[in-house]
Amino acid sequence: MQAKKILITGAYGLIGNKLFRHLDGLGGGYEVYGLGRRKAPSKRLKEEASYVIDRERYAVVDIADFEAVKRSLQGMDVVVHMAADPGSEDWQSIRSSNLTGAYNVLEAARQNAVKRVVLASTVQVNRGYALQEEYEKVFAGECEELPAGFRRIRHTDPVKPVSLYGASKVWTEALAHVYAHAHGVSCLCVRIGWVTPSDWPDRRMVFPVWCSARDATAMIELCIEAPMSLRFDVFYAVSDNRCGWADIDHAREVLGYEPRDHSQDYRERFRTQAQGNQPDLGWRSKAQ
Repeated sequence: MQAKKILITGAYGLIGNKLFRHLDGLGGGYEVYGLGRRKAPSKRLKEEASYVIDRERYAVVDIADFEAVKRSLQGMDVVVHMAADPGSEDWQSIRSSNLTGAYNVLEAARQNAVKRVVLASTVQVNRGYALQEEYEKVFAGECEELPAGFRRIRHTDPVKPVSLYGASKVWTEALAHVYAHAHGVSCLCVRIGWVTPSDWPDRRMVFPVWCSARDATAMIELCIEAPMSLRFDVFYAVSDNRCGWADIDHAREVLGYEPRDHSQDYRERFRTQAQGNQPDLGWRSKAQ
């Protein structure tokens, strides 16, 4: 059986590099390639922890350069689009990396007859729910158990971004819907939770939406391998967090996603390390 050719954009980003390592270590089923704006780890990925990609399988490409992106996608079976500005709130950077970048990848996929594109979205598309009283404490990570009657936010609920980054990922999901239904490219969007360099929830606000590296890579692998009859869908990728607000039942039902990690396992570690430090104000510190 011929190996499936996978291209990961943003392959030296925190999640992209961990995904490259994971897929590359699975044996002969995948032939993995990467691209990025530079051959150096992102600020979130420690250099000593990065997975070094062979020169023959990596291209330095500006995601805003359509012709360069198009050349990189030639011959690929699946593209995992991870490259993005993850939250600088600089409009020029967001527009170039997140808006133009998403369009370039999807249009290049169409022109190269790529069968599937898996696109990194974010739980931040629904961060605005934290402004509602019934969600405030859960978003802030102040609950170790969900309140009675609490309704987790589903992938079908209205999006409520509160940042340019979150809004740019709403655009990514909408554009993916266009390419899935108007151009026949299978597009699966993954609303990834908070993946940390330390791989544990090191702030209170992270607990509800923490996603371990192995849960994130497992979810993306499931999307790569999903039946081609699945033309478009949106999934939350978070770990099995007791106090989480994102509903992962849809990913369980459609993909068979079963997260292996739980943020509550780190509560005591968080309490111990937080002693003597400045108080963690959670999500509200970001909203002010």
